[in-house]
Amino acid sequence: MVKLFHKFCVGAFLIQILTLLCIEGHKTEHLDHPAHSIGDKNILEICKNPYEYVCGDFDQKSKVGNDGFFSKYHGLKEEADKQVIDILGSSSDDSSLPVLNQARYLYKSCIDMKSRNENKSAVLLEHLSSLKGISYKNDPTKWMIKAFPTHPFYQIQLDIGVGPQFLDFIKIFNISIIQSPSMFEKLDTPYLEVYKAFMEKVLKTLIADDKTNKVFPKLKPAYVKTEVERRIKNVMTIETLLERHRINYTVDDNLTLGTVTVGDIKWLELFKVSYPDVKVITVKDKKVNVNLTSSTRRLIYYLEEQELSDYLEWKVIADYVKHLDERYISHYQNTLGLVTVYPITGLPVEPLSTTENCKEITLEFLPHLVDRLYVNKLENNGDLQEIKNDVKKLFSKLRMKLLENIKSSNVLVGKVKDEAISLVENVTPTMGHFDIILENEKLNQMYESYDLTPKMSYLEMFFRLKILHYKNEQRFLRMQGGYYLHSFQIGAHYMYALNIIQLRANLFHPPLYSLHWHLSLNMGGLVWLMAHEISHAIDSITQIISRNQKTIETLHASDLKKSKENMEKNRQCFVEVYGNTKEQGERTANENIADYVGLQLAYEVAEESFGPLWKSTERPKTDKKIPGLETFTNEQLMLINVLHGKSWLYKSNIRFELGAWWGNSAKSKEGLAEVCRGPFRLVPTSVATPPLRMLGGASGGARRVPE
Repeated sequence: MVKLFHKFCVGAFLIQILTLLCIEGHKTEHLDHPAHSIGDKNILEICKNPYEYVCGDFDQKSKVGNDGFFSKYHGLKEEADKQVIDILGSSSDDSSLPVLNQARYLYKSCIDMKSRNENKSAVLLEHLSSLKGISYKNDPTKWMIKAFPTHPFYQIQLDIGVGPQFLDFIKIFNISIIQSPSMFEKLDTPYLEVYKAFMEKVLKTLIADDKTNKVFPKLKPAYVKTEVERRIKNVMTIETLLERHRINYTVDDNLTLGTVTVGDIKWLELFKVSYPDVKVITVKDKKVNVNLTSSTRRLIYYLEEQELSDYLEWKVIADYVKHLDERYISHYQNTLGLVTVYPITGLPVEPLSTTENCKEITLEFLPHLVDRLYVNKLENNGDLQEIKNDVKKLFSKLRMKLLENIKSSNVLVGKVKDEAISLVENVTPTMGHFDIILENEKLNQMYESYDLTPKMSYLEMFFRLKILHYKNEQRFLRMQGGYYLHSFQIGAHYMYALNIIQLRANLFHPPLYSLHWHLSLNMGGLVWLMAHEISHAIDSITQIISRNQKTIETLHASDLKKSKENMEKNRQCFVEVYGNTKEQGERTANENIADYVGLQLAYEVAEESFGPLWKSTERPKTDKKIPGLETFTNEQLMLINVLHGKSWLYKSNIRFELGAWWGNSAKSKEGLAEVCRGPFRLVPTSVATPPLRMLGGASGGARRVPE
């Protein structure tokens, strides 16, 4: 029985591994490696139909009994089975065999899990958790899943029958990834025309025949069409908004990335039109050489290396997981086991009773993994510390400017003004993610009550909150803004109780920020985001005086009364403006105030930083020019990125008056009343950070765009 169980485990795992070995043929030197001595014959037999060979008719006739899963599965062929187990049991670590190393790990995990079904439980997670250091050169499907946020759509495309031209597309781009990984230069903005064309091809295939949608019957073509069109619109809107023009590079004719065989020679003409950056040279018959211009190489770098949170929309992934075969999400234990980068030790895990619970766990876990991968990327390439230093300098400028405004203000008076000044002087920014943030002593003390320590792995922290302290975690999530909130829920957060601003590490990339971007774009992105958060320190009179409960009695009554009157007068303006819109008004007054004060703050800091160049198109010598934006002034560039970060105005003629909130505006006799003639609204980038969600009705943060 044990032996048969082991066979089940090996077979369940090796489905994908053997498929990798089969597609496009596994090289002989890999198969005949002296340390493993496995013969070509047996592997080739498996390759004929690996799924049927390993699993037989298990899926159709399996059932759950008191002792586990049973089926009519007859086991692997003895000789091949023995040789495969020998490979998996080998302790040698041969870097030239990454697939087999992965197989060994999966095999060990299988033996520990004691359930044949669990061993196929997190294929989707495996795709995402394997992105670092693994090339899917034998499996274009996995590569496309990694490169484009279209996993469910692409999977349907495969199952309903994919045309040869689509496979040609995959081969051409796949070969560019395989053969020239070192060529892809770091860039800041994605090149999205390829993505647009790709999505359009998927769309046309999916809606061609409603009856062919057999894999996800609940995922109707109408939904797919709407979702794809929304994505394309979002992507192209961003490109148009920022005036990002095509960069013309010369083709290096000496750089041939590879030769592929295409299914339809006529399709090459369509390919040339759709992807002008790809130089396709017909050699003989259906064989072509593929050359890429630099602009396309940088796109591929972006898709390959830039963090997935720039592209991946979890709403679609959620829809996909809902329709997954039960074997893929049967238990989250195997999900933990697959993530070799973050091993969990000593974590008591309680089995989940239902498939639905497993789906929820998987869905909630995946975004956190992506966030963590982005932090790793910043750390590994050495950018994180440089970014932190730069952001600290920018934050310091914001703090000084806010203090200037408070000191010169006639809204806050006397002791109340002193309290506000002290509050802003001591606000602490933390930059990083989860375990990095725990380096802060105040946060560390808070999280100790949840059994979280800086020494724990990231995953262990997450699951301790999720499994061991579920009720407390839910309250903690509501009250503190979310220790484990991922970037798609919130990008930055001001913790009132601790006077701390948490800045997620995955904020430090375009369109919010880049080390290589023009300063004015950073001012309209991350700097405004930080300005919004620091403004929360003084967004209400209660906020200012509540830090010092013991000394409130010492405040001069007249100071408190006058400050309250002034603050409430300003606050009421925002309440009235947004009171007739969805999720606005009193409930979001603090957010609305932080929007306005933060924009004012960021604008003033940017204006001072540029000095006489503020209204000019001349750039500081230390900044790089972004092609297509040369005609804009530095002021315009900042405001362009403010709008890029998802802002909207009811009326185009509304303008904000600097200093109006503080009552010291020299530009408007009417002060804040000029602003409150609205209605107007600025929704900062903290609502939804990934570019593809910024202009498409993304939810998150404290507010949503009104209907």
